[in-house]
Amino acid sequence: MSKVLRRSSGVAHALGVALLPLLAACFGAASAEYLPLDDCPVTTPTGGAPPSQQPAASYHHEGEFWVSLTTSGVFNVDGPEDGAKVIWWRPTDATDLEITGRRLDGPSEPLVADILSGYAYRLQATGLEFAEPGCWEVTAQSAGHELTFVTRVAFEDR
Repeated sequence: MSKVLRRSSGVAHALGVALLPLLAACFGAASAEYLPLDDCPVTTPTGGAPPSQQPAASYHHEGEFWVSLTTSGVFNVDGPEDGAKVIWWRPTDATDLEITGRRLDGPSEPLVADILSGYAYRLQATGLEFAEPGCWEVTAQSAGHELTFVTRVAFEDR
């Protein structure tokens, strides 16, 4: 074998070894970052009563930030365009509400939040559209406060 051929095969081997962790991170580790659906850490509502409401088991809060969840821990929706109607009570009146969400048990497009305008008080109605059924983490932010919950999403048509 010529020196040039030996040198080029050595470079190729070194390059392959150097790229191995990168390839593993891109392809092999992706599935390891998702949790099994059966291990979905669904949020149990805290109960209690948001402002101007009667106490209910489905209410969940972190400080003065409230949301109405399902007691089963599952949002049953017709499909990705249908979404779930979710009611929030912001920490203060007329502050912006930002909602993000990500699927925990597999790849998916992010959650789409339809946040209706015109709510001058703490109450805020929203529609949450989940691209896929599964285990989802939803985080809302308003007036420097944050509220996160985890829910399962089931599509009725699947």
